[in-house]
Amino acid sequence: MPSTRAFLIPVLGLLLAISASAPAAPALRKPLLMAGKQTLYQRALARPGAGLHASPDAASAAREVVPFSAFYVYARRQVNGGDWVEVGSDSHGKVRGWIPASDLIDWKQALTVAFRDPVGHDRVLLFRDRDSLRSLVSGRDLGAYERLYRQADSGDLAQDSPIIGIQPRGHLDLREDFYLVPIQEHAEVFLAGEKALMLQVTTVPLRETPRAETRVAAAPEPAAKEPAPVPAPAPAPAPALAPTPAASAPAAQAAGPGPVAAAASAVPPPPASPAPKADAYRAGLVFVIDATLSMGPYIDRTREVVRKVYDALKAAGLTQRVSLGLVAYRDDPAAVPGVEYLSRTFVNLDQGTTAESFFAHVDSLKPSSVSTRAFREDSFAGIKRALEEMKWDGFQGRYVVLITDAGPRPGRDPLGSTHLETDALRQLALDKGVSLWVLHLLTPEGEKLKDHASAAAQYRRLSDYPGIGDFYYGVKMGDVVDYGRVLETLTTQISHQVAAAERVPEPPTPVQAAAAPAPAQPAPAPSPAAPRPPQAPAPAQAAPAATAPAPADPQLAALQEKVEKLGYALRMRYLQRDTGGQVPAVFNAWLLDRDFRNPERATLDVRVLLTRDQLSDLHQVLKQVLERAEEGLLSPRGFIDDLQSLAATLSRDPARVGGSTQAAGADNLADLGYMREYIEDLPYTGEVMDLSLEGWEDWPAKRQLEFLHRLENKIAYYQALHDHTDLWISLGGGPVTGDSVFPVPLEMLP
Repeated sequence: MPSTRAFLIPVLGLLLAISASAPAAPALRKPLLMAGKQTLYQRALARPGAGLHASPDAASAAREVVPFSAFYVYARRQVNGGDWVEVGSDSHGKVRGWIPASDLIDWKQALTVAFRDPVGHDRVLLFRDRDSLRSLVSGRDLGAYERLYRQADSGDLAQDSPIIGIQPRGHLDLREDFYLVPIQEHAEVFLAGEKALMLQVTTVPLRETPRAETRVAAAPEPAAKEPAPVPAPAPAPAPALAPTPAASAPAAQAAGPGPVAAAASAVPPPPASPAPKADAYRAGLVFVIDATLSMGPYIDRTREVVRKVYDALKAAGLTQRVSLGLVAYRDDPAAVPGVEYLSRTFVNLDQGTTAESFFAHVDSLKPSSVSTRAFREDSFAGIKRALEEMKWDGFQGRYVVLITDAGPRPGRDPLGSTHLETDALRQLALDKGVSLWVLHLLTPEGEKLKDHASAAAQYRRLSDYPGIGDFYYGVKMGDVVDYGRVLETLTTQISHQVAAAERVPEPPTPVQAAAAPAPAQPAPAPSPAAPRPPQAPAPAQAAPAATAPAPADPQLAALQEKVEKLGYALRMRYLQRDTGGQVPAVFNAWLLDRDFRNPERATLDVRVLLTRDQLSDLHQVLKQVLERAEEGLLSPRGFIDDLQSLAATLSRDPARVGGSTQAAGADNLADLGYMREYIEDLPYTGEVMDLSLEGWEDWPAKRQLEFLHRLENKIAYYQALHDHTDLWISLGGGPVTGDSVFPVPLEMLP
């Protein structure tokens, strides 16, 4: 019998001969590289209405592209005076077709910005060019800034003004009116000693207005055709302002929603008459109450307060405008069987529109008959349930009030069920548009156990609202009477704000106030940093009485002021949702990421646009990296390199996350020597990017563990965000899929 070796040699020889005579397989096409880069490919985002052509020919049939689809650039060509781009869906040669260059936005990194709610700071000015903004910043000319701001706010801008627009007055909810503001370029500056960034951005709303009539650009751009309409993820339009001076009258009539207000004519005043009942301003208020053994008196007092609130709402005819819910929580029922449950919804917002319905469901709420295993309770479990189970759609005011006498169990606590740290739970609430308030009962028992200080610090952080501050109140000695007074005060304020929603004009901005003539009667001047809204005028029908403007309790007075500011901001969102006006659909502009008057205040949120599938990849990869590190399979250097590789890839190209690290079975970017390319020209980095092996080894063990806990907390946040399907946006319409998107805050990424 011939040997295997004797048999294989001729076979191998035959195979070699065949391969030598056969034509070589064509090499896979690769996208074009960015200028000066060795590994970074050119990418582009599709504008709304973009069409994909089989050839670079405008006459050829086109397939509509989902807005903001990210493509790799494989070729650029000029045909008949028009610029065309050949695009692919991945970097492995999967070419899709051709798109006019005017329908694409260069996508140098995945970072984008969102305008913060203009509470506590000026609206963002949009500059025509870098030099105009730099000149203003370097000179810190407050007088020139105020003149420009006043002109932009009133629409009185000259054609040669360095300002081309201003942020809309109202808050822009990305879940309801999606828009994208990609960062194109950046430059570092210092403003009154504070580091700031000048950003060149391209503003793109999901639903564009005709470009030929509305584009205002810092530099000439090729003309583009009017895009086809794109289904919106939600029906409510974004607040908009008036047309630019260059816009024609027909263009002004055909205005569509968008994220940036063109500075032109004065803003129409909010509607004076109430909106139709079906579209009325509504508030959802959910109590999350500790239902352990010590909370019996507070549960009873809460019932009394809720009864008074319902009576006031009924007298004012507002029972359909305010809905109450109730969630109770305890702690670790597995350890003490008599505890019964960890968290439970007793009343949802659908059931809490009337007192009868509310109390029919809540009468079974009683404190636990046995003590839990420790003083701390899993309050985060109750808050998470309220965020997840309540149907918040249709409520413009969204509030969760935590009532507790003990500190929480955050993610690092082995008995914590949510695995979420304070910042992650806070961010999840902000993602849902919910404001968290905390009534902390400072009981003698908590004082004895030295729980108050750490609990207060966590709850202040948890309830912090951007631009306003924290909504925390510590009830001294856990006094039941004081607790009831504070709870009644806050709930009454919410009810009053609902009644006043359509009757409160917007107060002047600090700039407007400075320029306005003195009033006939003295009035307190608003703070430049955060103007306090004026007291609402009395509505036509009876409303719950407003609380005293200056209560004797300084802590309550400060909290009331914050409640006023928040309520005012929420009402302005509601009032200005239907404000008409022209919004430039797409234009380039330079802006500052800090408030000019108060540089310590950020005016923008930095985000990374991820699909649901990409978030799943990120969750899995980061989990693998941590597991490998804990098992000792990664050296400290390998661990840091993997994290930095992951973070850099997210900032550049989230589609490659799954293959960006050794944990995913691919080459590590840092090992290949290309990490610097991914990091070097990003406008924003973070803790991971700045971490070195030497720095890590110099950290004490406690600091290293805290760093790992923060990463674990982000993993838990990714899971929670993934599961909240109501937050995800399907750009092409339809149900939530793996391609649905969400702009994830940069601070929640590695």
